[in-house]
Amino acid sequence: MRIAVDVGYGFSKGASETGRKISLPSTLSPVRTSRGLSEAFGDGKQRDGHDLVLTMDEVETRYTVGSVAGQRSWSSDASERAGYGPLVLTAAYMVGAEGTIDIAVGLPLSTWLQKDQRKALRSGLSDLRASVALDGKRAREIHLHEARVFPQGAGAFALAVAQDPSLAQKPTGLIDIGYRTTDYLAMRRVQGTVAPDEAACGSIDLGAGRIFANVRRALSDQTGVMVPEGAIEDALANYGGRLFLRGKEHDVTALVEAEAKLLAQGIEEQLRRLWTDRLDLMGAVLIAGGGGEMVHRHLRHIHPSTRLMRDPIYANAAGYLAMAGA
Repeated sequence: MRIAVDVGYGFSKGASETGRKISLPSTLSPVRTSRGLSEAFGDGKQRDGHDLVLTMDEVETRYTVGSVAGQRSWSSDASERAGYGPLVLTAAYMVGAEGTIDIAVGLPLSTWLQKDQRKALRSGLSDLRASVALDGKRAREIHLHEARVFPQGAGAFALAVAQDPSLAQKPTGLIDIGYRTTDYLAMRRVQGTVAPDEAACGSIDLGAGRIFANVRRALSDQTGVMVPEGAIEDALANYGGRLFLRGKEHDVTALVEAEAKLLAQGIEEQLRRLWTDRLDLMGAVLIAGGGGEMVHRHLRHIHPSTRLMRDPIYANAAGYLAMAGA
């Protein structure tokens, strides 16, 4: 069985060759939150995060994983990020993995270009074995036999070509906007095959996380209340954009939209500089990623053929599967 897991700084996405897809916040806490009270309110299925039990080398560790309000790990080195392995194993469990599987994962393009980074991540995941149980369900033995590491953005482009083969016949730009970074690719035909224009590919240190950070900062300055990480995402996901600070209700939707527009402007300014005259020669410009879903309407005028990919949140994960031969 082949699966792909795209561990982003905001969300981790999983896809299997059976077509199953999952997404959860990339948060993990070693302190397991008690779920006993949930049973007193309905069926107890609605919960913030999942109970994860990992057993490796006969050592059992318990986590709360995927909480909207949880803390994210910000290490730029994926192989050293706290929780990277547990997040991969959680996603693998959620897409139905069991037994020996091959896995494909990704790194931001600028990180992937550092050979030691992708080698360390591949080594850390290959031959990883664990007993994995989630939310009290049956534990499964999962063995990550072989890990392949692809650059983010490349997966999305591979999926785009699979969905629309005509893209392989024209110069195409891809903008993959994640939580922390934005990867960009310029693809063109060279001697009858599709190849990256490497001088016009890379990563920009701008992502959707900046939207939430700036909104938190603005509200903190306005109210004098320190708004914690994850609060804006929680307000959007669970309270219709309403955030409650010391009993006073604040609608954050307008602030989020204003910051999304500013983020799009920042990304566009850098891309116009990085792509120079290549932009006018592109036959299509694609937007992918969870951040892309948030800001794509503000990037439409960067090129007449700009469009948001179908299912942009899962574009890289599904594309990694295509690149791995699934």
